[in-house]
Amino acid sequence: MEYRDPHLLYYCVYNQLLSVENVGRGIFKNTFVLSASEVLCKMLELLFTLYAARILGVSGFGLLSFALAFTGLFSFLTDMGLNPLSIREIAKSPKGARKYLSAIIGLKTILMPLIFLVMMACILLLGYPLQAVILVAIVGVSMVLESVRYIFDGVFQAFERMEYTAMARTINSAILFTVGALAYYLHLGVYWFGMAFVLARGLATLYSLIVCWKRFFTPAFSFNITRFRHLLSHSWPFGLTLFLTNVFHWTDQVMLSYFWGDPEVGFYSVAYRLVLALYFIPMAFNQSVYPVLSRTINTASFKRAGGIFLKYMVLISIPIAVGVTILSAGIIEFFFGSQYLPAAAALKTLVWSMVLIALYSPFHRILDSLGRQRLVLFSIILGVLLNVILNLMLIPEYGFPAAAYTTVVTTLLLLIIPLYFTARLGALPDFDFKIIPKTLVAVLLMAYSLKLLDSSHLAVKIISGATVYSISAIVFKAVSSDEFMRENPGGRGFKS
Repeated sequence: MEYRDPHLLYYCVYNQLLSVENVGRGIFKNTFVLSASEVLCKMLELLFTLYAARILGVSGFGLLSFALAFTGLFSFLTDMGLNPLSIREIAKSPKGARKYLSAIIGLKTILMPLIFLVMMACILLLGYPLQAVILVAIVGVSMVLESVRYIFDGVFQAFERMEYTAMARTINSAILFTVGALAYYLHLGVYWFGMAFVLARGLATLYSLIVCWKRFFTPAFSFNITRFRHLLSHSWPFGLTLFLTNVFHWTDQVMLSYFWGDPEVGFYSVAYRLVLALYFIPMAFNQSVYPVLSRTINTASFKRAGGIFLKYMVLISIPIAVGVTILSAGIIEFFFGSQYLPAAAALKTLVWSMVLIALYSPFHRILDSLGRQRLVLFSIILGVLLNVILNLMLIPEYGFPAAAYTTVVTTLLLLIIPLYFTARLGALPDFDFKIIPKTLVAVLLMAYSLKLLDSSHLAVKIISGATVYSISAIVFKAVSSDEFMRENPGGRGFKS
């Protein structure tokens, strides 16, 4: 394989030089790149959501949210778990990256058109009105384009070149925001907001293709039935996990649309979208830590990386959830207007699902790295079954508040089961439990400061609360500089 980027040769030379001392710094460098990008992306996507919610109204925004949720249920079929599998396998054996990618491109070329047709057949059979069918078709095209981008994202993450992943996401969000702003100011309809996803994901995919071609290797197409079977035999647990995760995330909105209509989806969706914007916290760590875990199995670095992951999930997610719970009504009114105030009840409940997702992410990634993705799959199957059953029981009677509580209850189950399996395998991360009381004290001080500023502007409350928490965490030594300050003589992909 021809290495077009000197970083790849650098990686091969230093493949065996990773040590306990440089794991932390490598994780944080990649996490910082992804986090900085995700903060910008989530801000742009939040603005897009604001434009859509305000110009389309509760019903129109509910229709757009339904289209995104419905296509989300099918998105796993365009990937089938190939993306996480490629990250793991290329991280272990980078010299086979081009061959591996060629087979994935060939397989996805077959899968994607078929899945699109199946999705359209389903929406027609369900008897939805023409406007919903057209919007699902538009958003479905963007789903296919995003699946293509994930092929190249797998390469970037496997080689720990997170800046390319970050740039692709930034391009996606910037185009989404730009088209959404034009649609808002020109008072365009819901179809234009759907087209925003097509343009954004299409240009981000083009960027990723060019980077892979120029900086890594020339992507190729390979058609090999035996190779396809091999890929699917190893990727299906990842794929089924992704499907169940999508069911977990989107089925409540589809049910709300079916039982209650678009307005109920609109209320629930604004709260859910705000919580989704906070998911960048575990996601950024996930993508930075996963390659490290995959190549440091049976070393001290393995548990250290998992411990760093878990520690900062605790430190970051809990204060955010407490702050959002206290400020929920003000947040909804400030961003979406008083017509969406009923969504505040869902927001203060849903935000705790973000905490549970942040806490279970390290255990899921540890199991994946150990090749125990079937245990992850088992936990998600139980969680999704509980989620669907509770939603079917409660949504027809109680609407979106029931959907919010169901999400939290089932996310708690998704934390408990992987934690149990990780402990049984003797793979629990090195975690300092002294962090928990220190974090809680800092959070209580932050909450008290927010109560004192009850009559102040929302921005003042947020800045003040974040400042009080940060200072308190430092004073009580919940945050240390060890992970950031260690030298990194040989970590691959960490140098610029």
